[in-house]
Amino acid sequence: MVADAIKGTIEVTKGLNDIKSSNLTFAKEALQITVQAGEAITPFIPLIGLASTTIVEIVKIYQTSQYNKRICNSLLDRARLSEIAIDQLIRRRKENEKNFKSQIWYNAFDRFVFILDKMKTFAEKVSQLQGFKVYFKAKKVSEKFNTLMNEYDNAMKDLNFTIAIVNEQQKQIDNESLNADIGEMKEFLEKIENNNEENSVKMSLIYEEVQNIKSMISKSEINETKRIDSNKLTEPVVGRQSDTRGSSRGKTKKRIYMNAIEVACRTINIPEKDSKMTQRFLAICIKATQSPNIIQFYGLSIIDGSTVMVLEWAELGSLRELYKENKIPLKLKLSYALDICRGIAYLNALNIYHHDLKCSNVMVTEKHVAKLTNFYLSRDKDGRTTSVFNRIENGRWLAPEKLKDNKYRYDHKCEIFSFGMLLWELTFERKPYENMDLEKISNYVINGGREKIQFEQIGLASPNSPDAKIQKGFEEIIREEMAKLWYKRAALQNDKKAKERLKTLGVDDGSHCLL
Repeated sequence: MVADAIKGTIEVTKGLNDIKSSNLTFAKEALQITVQAGEAITPFIPLIGLASTTIVEIVKIYQTSQYNKRICNSLLDRARLSEIAIDQLIRRRKENEKNFKSQIWYNAFDRFVFILDKMKTFAEKVSQLQGFKVYFKAKKVSEKFNTLMNEYDNAMKDLNFTIAIVNEQQKQIDNESLNADIGEMKEFLEKIENNNEENSVKMSLIYEEVQNIKSMISKSEINETKRIDSNKLTEPVVGRQSDTRGSSRGKTKKRIYMNAIEVACRTINIPEKDSKMTQRFLAICIKATQSPNIIQFYGLSIIDGSTVMVLEWAELGSLRELYKENKIPLKLKLSYALDICRGIAYLNALNIYHHDLKCSNVMVTEKHVAKLTNFYLSRDKDGRTTSVFNRIENGRWLAPEKLKDNKYRYDHKCEIFSFGMLLWELTFERKPYENMDLEKISNYVINGGREKIQFEQIGLASPNSPDAKIQKGFEEIIREEMAKLWYKRAALQNDKKAKERLKTLGVDDGSHCLL
């Protein structure tokens, strides 16, 4: 009995110390609890101490999170709600004496603290990404998140915390966060569609950076391709099979640059007769490399007698490779889509069209940041239009006017169309028109044919769930944005039905646009 009493006193003392060091709102009030007087709340002090430490850790995780910031924000909101609930509990401990003497209520509080710890562990995994693959392959992040939130809500109700009624409002906030991501993508498309450079750049929060790059370009500070000594490109100490990618024609090998930076060395053929096109390609790589959503280009080198491009290494490979090997959660797809939007906005600010948007030209880093790559077909907006005559496979993502006339000048509307097809590919995890012969795709698209948007094929999300919001947003972007472009073209040809449809979409008839 004496040993149990000593152990209990030690645990209570530790709990009080944890509460004190947490500096949470209830810390000062908790320190006024007189343990010797045998207050009914005393047995709960160790649990409250654990809850205090966990809440503080969730706050720190949010502050240092590298990824899934919105999910971490929702977890932080729950942690703050817990802080308020515990504060009320301590301040009203006299009124709650009956609960403090109940074993059932003690067990419920113990479960509440346990769920807080589960939330902390989940936040650690999805924020820093070291353990993200646990959820990436086994279970959707959104499903795990929703399960945790349901467990948390039930625990709050079991304890009769009055603050629990705020949870419905919190769910609405969670949905609004997802809608904000969808809204950002729609705004991006609208700005690019209107060809408004300044707005599109400000929207993607890169205005100052782009202006600096333009200044550097005008001073010819970054126009020359850097040559890298091959001795500075060493093989990884511990090699893996995934360190070599691609076919023999375009093989990519992993190397360590300056004994510090993981890079991809991609074989490149530089023909003497086509030097202008190659120079244009390398110039665009140099210009675009400053964006956090575009694969960085370090320069050229020679490895095993072959010329290679030294590029930023993307651990997870291309987005196409990723979706072929894994079931990508919808929230992660949304994050990738936003990264791609920002990359395109950066190019748009530099007056560059990517001209080859598809999932195989998007690389994904270990921290799950999507980055555009492969600028071989890219060009300046005022430059000579790129021919795709010998690239039939690209027709899966091309706008109908480009398919109809190979000499048609690729413009911002073509870029938006290709992004829409990329988003369709990412959403349904397969190439557009996968079961259609390549030679039939052109006629099909030119005559108005499009891929179907059927979420039943990948699993229709539960109504009112976060995933349902994302699916609806993706569908609107793919369907409505493509429709706007098509109806604008038709409206210019005095198609009355097209003009009426544009009004229902809230868009002008485009008569001021040059298509």
